[in-house]
Amino acid sequence: MFAIKAKVYGIVQGVGFRPALYNALKKYTGWVRNSSCCVEIYIESAKPIDIKKVIIKNKPQNAFIKSIDSSIHKIKKSAYKSFIIKYSQQNTQKNINITPDWGICKKCEQELFDSSNRRFLHPLITCTDCGPRFSIAKDGLFDRNNTTMNAFKMCKMCATEYSDSSNRRFHAQTISCKECGPKYFYVKNKQVELKDIKAVKKAAFDLENSKVGLLKGIGGYHLICNAFDEYAVEKIKHIKKKGRKTVCCNCKKH
Repeated sequence: MFAIKAKVYGIVQGVGFRPALYNALKKYTGWVRNSSCCVEIYIESAKPIDIKKVIIKNKPQNAFIKSIDSSIHKIKKSAYKSFIIKYSQQNTQKNINITPDWGICKKCEQELFDSSNRRFLHPLITCTDCGPRFSIAKDGLFDRNNTTMNAFKMCKMCATEYSDSSNRRFHAQTISCKECGPKYFYVKNKQVELKDIKAVKKAAFDLENSKVGLLKGIGGYHLICNAFDEYAVEKIKHIKKKGRKTVCCNCKKH
């Protein structure tokens, strides 16, 4: 019996690394977890495993592996009965690269406009491959309790998806839906005028008509306008007290 240990360094948290490795290694016993420096893996197997090859082959599309440290040890018997995703581990070595926020992926975009999908027209749709990351992180370990999403308790359906290893939202820390996720409102003069999709449509109408707005997201506030509308852009400049800026080449002479 062999025990294989590995540490994966790089952009490996917030990209679906643990669920991807869980599905690749669930025929063995052991665990995978986030730590303050990396993703750690422990596998028990009757035969040695080329763990580096397995990790590289099964890494998520948004992951970037900087290095992998691994070792193999002989053991007398298994300590685990199955392969699990273990609770994250804080340690003294902190060197985690939180990914940037990811734009909507093709699968989520298809769901967003599918009237039969329960996330139809839900602007906060996300999965393990897309959605906010850096802007909602409160700590180096990218777990839901370390993000601003911790304030939103998953509904039964989201919790089922989160726990289902065959679901593409398996262990997606940003998972939510219309029932349990953040809500969105159209506010004017400190009063809520519209909610849900009506609020989004009203905001879109205003932006098409040279208005500017203040968008509060789960990662902070943003001044928004139609960037192709010169009049609206000038409004933003006036609000931020910015003069006209000229964009030129990288000659560094301007």
